[in-house]
Amino acid sequence: MLLSEDILTYELSEYVLYQKIAENSCLEIASFLIWDSSIEKYSREYLYVVLEQDSRALEQIPAGMNVLCNGALPEQVRQFDKLNLVVIRCLETKLLINKLLSIFQKYVVLENELREAVEGSASLQKVVNAATKLIGYPIAMIDMNHNTLAYSTNLESEGDILWDAILEGYGYRHFSVVYRSIPNLAEMDVKGNNVYQGISNISNQYIRVYLLRQGTRGCAAVGLHKHRNGSEPFEKHAVQLADYFVDYFSQFLERFPEIQKSRGNLFEQFLADLLDGEVAEAQKLEQVQVLDHMNVDDWYVLGVVKFKDPIPQTDYYLKLMDDLESSVIFCKCTIYQSKLYFTVVLHKDNSLSAQQKSGLLDFINRHKCYCILSSPFKGLFEVSKHKDMIWAIEKYIQPDWSSNQRIYYYHQYVLCRAIELLSKEIPLIAACHPLLQRLMQYDEKNNSNYVKTLDEYLKNNCNVTKASKVLHMHRNSLLYRINKIEESILGLKLEDNELREELKFSFRCLEYMEAYQREALESIKESNTDEG
Repeated sequence: MLLSEDILTYELSEYVLYQKIAENSCLEIASFLIWDSSIEKYSREYLYVVLEQDSRALEQIPAGMNVLCNGALPEQVRQFDKLNLVVIRCLETKLLINKLLSIFQKYVVLENELREAVEGSASLQKVVNAATKLIGYPIAMIDMNHNTLAYSTNLESEGDILWDAILEGYGYRHFSVVYRSIPNLAEMDVKGNNVYQGISNISNQYIRVYLLRQGTRGCAAVGLHKHRNGSEPFEKHAVQLADYFVDYFSQFLERFPEIQKSRGNLFEQFLADLLDGEVAEAQKLEQVQVLDHMNVDDWYVLGVVKFKDPIPQTDYYLKLMDDLESSVIFCKCTIYQSKLYFTVVLHKDNSLSAQQKSGLLDFINRHKCYCILSSPFKGLFEVSKHKDMIWAIEKYIQPDWSSNQRIYYYHQYVLCRAIELLSKEIPLIAACHPLLQRLMQYDEKNNSNYVKTLDEYLKNNCNVTKASKVLHMHRNSLLYRINKIEESILGLKLEDNELREELKFSFRCLEYMEAYQREALESIKESNTDEG
């Protein structure tokens, strides 16, 4: 890799007598040459090593070149401020050349290790450890919610409170540390700042923080921590190497799924952990500070957004969260297992207000999606239970993409869920009323469809007019069919409300079998035909 004269000076620090290096020096040196008077063309790609203690050599070297003088020169050397000049005590020539070769080789090896980690299939942790070897200071990588992604395991920042918090996971669990800490990542993102360097007001040690961006939006941060001489700024060579690492690594951000696209909102990760059931009871009271003045004992509803077409994990998800939170008041979002989840603080009657529902519908129509809402629940820490309940009914929902009313409620499918659980205990046909089984046998034997007739009749609360419209038949035809069902097939009138409810439940069991137990249902129908 290319080196700078600052790096070379650092590596030869025990021998350095004098140095004058431009502030804007950078990684540009590819190799070194032993200077002699025959050199006609000079390049900043080389370090020119002056072996003779002769200031006349410096007079021939053009301004801006990188020069190393082996041995003390007269006092007039200080006049050559046009050069990036380092003077070391005199070393035997072979020793000097071997030292320079070993320095260049050292950084080639470190760069190769870093390149293999970044461009290969290595973990983010391995990348950070490779960068630590290169730079020589502890490194931590965090997302925009201050969750630790990786940190140096091969070098520590001892006695650093900030570093200790990072090792513990940082994030909302250390709310006070995050909000007392400088810099604030969210502010860096908004202001367009990419680098911060200064003394941490938490550890009182120097830190250098780089904001990593995907597009124009911050996605993570790399922090360089002092582990020695903590109250002094970072040396130039360390800054140059850190800049190099960050610039190089930034080209490959998409290769690392560990770098989450978070928004700098501590509640976001807190909600994700609640969904995962990772927040222990003992932690809850300490961590409610992240809730942005929300009352954890309010009534809530949990929702998940589903899309017609899959959406990749890109900045689009972040835009969706911003849009949803601005569309629905008292709404908070997070991404959990590649799905967009949200909570809403409910209206005083424990339901979505008209404004909240309208905002949600507008969002759904804008983004061609639908959402599933849990039953209302009291207490934010109940979200994990209701997430599981939503998962349990997702398979039953067949969204109507032609409709603008694409909000589906858990209570609409709770009966289906109950039947599913019942089916694990007994064959569902056994849960069906004997009269329905008799009607099914009649249809199989006579190739009729009285089961559907009775189902729609009961669904419409025995309203002949409504049921006949659904069945597309004349009112009198429906009355004839119902009369035949009662007198000829079942042998009783359908006037008893309890009987009607039992039959309704039986029909829902039958629907479940048709959707999810087709084989078992066909077997029953064949058996009915054989018996006939």
